Amino acid sequence: PQAAEAAGPPAPASAERDATVSRMAAFAEVTGAPSPQPTPAPSERASPPLVVPTEGRPGAAAALRVLRDEIGDCERCSLSKGRSELVFGAGDPRARLMFVGERPEQHEDQVGLPFAGEAGALLGKMVRAMGLRRSDVWLTYLVNCYDPDQTADVGLDACASFLAREIEIVQPEVIIALGTLPAWRLTGAAGQLPHLRGAWHTHRVGEREVPVRVTFPPRALIQHPESKRQVWTDLKHVMRRMGLGRSR
Repeated sequence: PQAAEAAGPPAPASAERDATVSRMAAFAEVTGAPSPQPTPAPSERASPPLVVPTEGRPGAAAALRVLRDEIGDCERCSLSKGRSELVFGAGDPRARLMFVGERPEQHEDQVGLPFAGEAGALLGKMVRAMGLRRSDVWLTYLVNCYDPDQTADVGLDACASFLAREIEIVQPEVIIALGTLPAWRLTGAAGQLPHLRGAWHTHRVGEREVPVRVTFPPRALIQHPESKRQVWTDLKHVMRRMGLGRSR
């Protein structure tokens, strides 16, 4: 079910705060980091939630299957020679929220699913901290194949049109860019990740602009758990924009 359909009347302030602390604790649990305390942001809380109706798009799942069939056993770049499984996006074909990472890691290459390894488990914690499930969101990458050499630009151009089609089909309300390279490719913004955080960017799809929030990728959080406080701040901005977290 869509998060918008599950939303009820606003919870009392104390109940909402308790729910927020609970979600934050779940997010912190995976690395044992202390749970940060929520801090209010009145200026952003006053912003009206973004609402994009999903009715009238019953063919999104079918369109994604057509796209996956079109990609096929892709040999459009050199990564095809070393991969085990091509990793296509997964989740709700009409998701309100989309996460875009850089490229699959070795575990994802073995199972053919996005965010399936240790970093994926942490991403699941992030999603649940927002009051959602993995099946409520759409998870994908800039590049669909594992690159053991981690060469920054290999596969980006070959996969660019596929990602553009995914975004066009799913029509997310908000995209979370997990890392510097996804931020660059989606928004055209310059600079490194620490400086790309803390602001809304946009990704254009035809005549529509999709808001993009940039944050650290899960793999970086495993290496630097102290950054979880910053990621939680980024997620709260997305939650407020989408009107999430009032009833879960």
